[in-house]
Amino acid sequence: MVKGKIIKGIAGFYYVQTDDKIYECKARGKFRKDQLTPLIGDYVEINTTNYEGSLKSDFLQGTIEEILERKNKLIRPPVANIDQGLIVFSVSYPKLHVDLLDKFLLIMEKEKIEAHIILNKIDEQNTIDYKQLIKTYSSAGYNILDISAVQNINLNKIKLLLNNKTSFFAGPSGVGKSTILNQVQKNLVLETGVMSEKIKRGKHTTRHVELMPLIEGGYVVDTPGFTSLQLD
Repeated sequence: MVKGKIIKGIAGFYYVQTDDKIYECKARGKFRKDQLTPLIGDYVEINTTNYEGSLKSDFLQGTIEEILERKNKLIRPPVANIDQGLIVFSVSYPKLHVDLLDKFLLIMEKEKIEAHIILNKIDEQNTIDYKQLIKTYSSAGYNILDISAVQNINLNKIKLLLNNKTSFFAGPSGVGKSTILNQVQKNLVLETGVMSEKIKRGKHTTRHVELMPLIEGGYVVDTPGFTSLQLD
């Protein structure tokens, strides 16, 4: 048995990263019987016997035999074993809604996921008093960063946060999540959206869920655009 981490799932296949290889795996039928679905981020044990060197795929083949204990889990996005979440909002457009920010923070606290608040677009005309917002949430014990992804302001601090951790970015569409990732990790080429001038909201640009490896170590969850997190 080999231990690894699920980094992607497509059409019933799970891609498991071990120390030095990636295996394309199917899950054992017993998981359906137990109503247990493998999630991106799960640590698993796989059986690779008789699957090495398969000619049917570009990947080595395996079967997921066990899903190891999870430290946390989200339904939306469907991921497990997250170390931290970076909650991204804009101080320009789309406008920041404090109620949505608080909802993110409550969910992450319940799942014991470390939360960081990222205020993007400080180079643009502000629609909120974000300096006061920083004081309010900092006094409550949250780490909060004001940045500009376009002007490369304070992005080095985000880069340090991501090192050797499994992280995800949350927040409304159009706040610059993909732009931030493209700036801090040049090996990632994520599609970025264009702000709708009519409604001042962004368009979803990310279409699948996977863990993307970072140059300095760790992973970031690349997930379809969403405006809310969801638990069981």
